[in-house]
Order: sequence, then structure tokens, then C-alpha cells
Amino acid sequence: FINVFIGTLISLGGIYWLTSIPHLGIKGTAMAVILGSAYIALSNCFYLFKLTGLQINWMQLVIKPIIAGGGMALVLNYLFIYNSTNLDWGQLFTLILIGLLVYFILLLLMGVIKFSHLIFISKQKPRF
Repeated sequence: FINVFIGTLISLGGIYWLTSIPHLGIKGTAMAVILGSAYIALSNCFYLFKLTGLQINWMQLVIKPIIAGGGMALVLNYLFIYNSTNLDWGQLFTLILIGLLVYFILLLLMGVIKFSHLIFISKQKPRF
């Protein structure tokens, strides 16, 4: 509860300050919400690890997905620059699908997701 409370204060304070900056505007609001959410997630992880002694492979679970996200952003930025004139919903949906595919392929190439995981998931049956 304390982490969520502090994260909410960070978000509200950030919204107040960052949204009022003219060149940020609504982007400042988004940044503030992201900062508050990131604080909540990281502080909850910190306390979870501290209380349970759980160890995490940061390279596999954090760094590589961030790298894959950066690769996806580069590809989408390149595609968006050359298709940015009046995107319709179909083109936007296509760009989103391309982004998801690029991210997934990068995770596969870096070994974050393994083919054995995909086979395991495909063999699971619904539990209802």
C-alpha cells in the first residue's frame, strides 16, 4: 500500500509539474504516469526480493526485453517516418502488428523466448 501511495504521489506531482510545461503538455502527463508506475513496480519488486530472497536474472528478464523494445522502436520509427502522412486505422493496425512481430522475433533471437516454451504453451488445454 505504501508503495502505491508514494507512486500515486509521484504521478500526481509529475502531472502537475510536467503537464504545465508548454512543450510537454500531454506528453508530460504520460511521462508522469509512467514514472509513478515504474516506481510502484520497482519498489514492489525490491521488497518482494528482500522478503523472499528471490533472485532474478536481470539480463534475461529486464535488459534483453528493453533491447528488443528499442529494436522494435527503431523499426517502427523508420516505418512511421515514411508512412506518416495521414495514417488510416488499417495502416496504424498494420504498424502495430509489425511492431509486435519485430519484438517477438527479437526476443526469440536473444533467447528470452525459446521454441520449447512455445511448444509447451501450444500443448496446454483450457482449464474450464
